[in-house]
Amino acid sequence: IQIKFDKEDNQSMPSVFRALDQYCQDLQGDLDLLTEVAVAVKSALGNSGHILLSQMPNLSTLVGDVSTPLPSIANKEKYHLLLNSLRAFVRAISAPSHPTVILFDDLQWADNEALDFITKVVMDAETRSCLFVGCYRDNEVLTDHPLLEYLGGVAFAGVPMWQIFQKSIGKDATNELVSDTLHLSPRITAPLAREIQKKTGGNPHFVKQLLQSLSDEQLLQYSPNARRWQWDIAAIRSKTIPENAVALLLERMTHYGPDVQRVLQVAALMGRRFDALAMKMFQAGGDVGGDGS
Repeated sequence: IQIKFDKEDNQSMPSVFRALDQYCQDLQGDLDLLTEVAVAVKSALGNSGHILLSQMPNLSTLVGDVSTPLPSIANKEKYHLLLNSLRAFVRAISAPSHPTVILFDDLQWADNEALDFITKVVMDAETRSCLFVGCYRDNEVLTDHPLLEYLGGVAFAGVPMWQIFQKSIGKDATNELVSDTLHLSPRITAPLAREIQKKTGGNPHFVKQLLQSLSDEQLLQYSPNARRWQWDIAAIRSKTIPENAVALLLERMTHYGPDVQRVLQVAALMGRRFDALAMKMFQAGGDVGGDGS
């Protein structure tokens, strides 16, 4: 389950509900797992499932229609009931027979409400078979950032936690990455990896983008005859590339056709969530910001 937070969002909890709702929808593709998880979720939530249904409509595939309405309660009590229900839900979907991994991405953009939820879920001693992974940009998290306070609370509570700082990788690791990507032995990819290391400084994201760019420009191609990837090392060596992965991605986008660029422009206006329905509406020929069509 990936819960990704966005700088542009006014509130972070909708991202949580959206990801968990998507999980409920995805379960429909595995009826055996759906049945097993549904039993656990029904038992864990009871009538309190009603408070989650309004935020997670696909939860109905697990608990059915919870017809018993909640009594009138104060907003503070409702908030705590919501958090407890979410914690019970996470507890229920995690079991030795179906362990769960929950990724909290871009934690630097999560608000206090979302951080409070994450802390309570991670510190829940009754949750089993669930791995929590949190990612954030440390250059965005200064000493007064609330995330550090919440992480400190988790550590103080004795929850096992490991921190991994992503740094540039060395030439051998770059060669392993290139070798694994192209399904060739490290001995064969070593010359290519050396050039890529020089141009990217060992930034893994930059390496990935550069490989894609080389493929787009046919400097890196799959040969059906040789049944392996081949490359023009001289052309790659002399190629001038942007200084970072973002600049390289933007340069790649300029080579796309007008139709693709138009779709990207619309997607940029709509944010990082661009679903199939929106795509169909766009393909129907409507103009963004136009005369209502």
